[in-house]
Amino acid sequence: DEYRKRGYLRINFLDDIFSMLRHVLPSLLAYLKAHKMRWGCETRLDDMNIEKIKEFCDSGMDRIRISVESIHPDSISLINKKRRVCDIRERILHLASLCPDVQVSFMVGIPGETSSQILHTMDFAETLRPANCRFWAYSPLPGTPIYDHPLQHGILRILPHEQYNPHFSFIETVSQTNEEINALLRQAGERFEKTRTISLAEGRTLA
Repeated sequence: DEYRKRGYLRINFLDDIFSMLRHVLPSLLAYLKAHKMRWGCETRLDDMNIEKIKEFCDSGMDRIRISVESIHPDSISLINKKRRVCDIRERILHLASLCPDVQVSFMVGIPGETSSQILHTMDFAETLRPANCRFWAYSPLPGTPIYDHPLQHGILRILPHEQYNPHFSFIETVSQTNEEINALLRQAGERFEKTRTISLAEGRTLA
């Protein structure tokens, strides 16, 4: 009620393990549904089964961002995610049939991935429409094992950079030069980065 008094029409939960908060989800979803709040969240696909997708949408969810990152087994293992490609497509297409704004993110430049594998991932992303797919630069964060020991994880060098830019890579890997990674990021931008207007009333995405 306090949110409505302040003029807020919707809530976004920015927590990539939102769907895993089992101790608070039942009461939270019930509250959102009872108050007819529109809401969105970020979360992992690992924990979003068909039943939970329906439960979220029934409680007012109209926007969700899913981080897939890669569809190749070695890359999925490196970034500590466990899933099958068939599960990714099935769950995301089910989400898109119920939720008007589904955003899916992938990474370019994961150590070990080749250009042909990334192009394959782009082709796969095309099959997820009407979900809105985006490709970002893989960037190891300071203080993480991959950043502190890059060679052990397939990164040949980390180029000097002042700040993080999701559209530009500053690494070079055992499988790709920095130039190749950034060329693929530009290609992904041309294929997927389109200005969109979201029509929540009609429940669809207008390119």
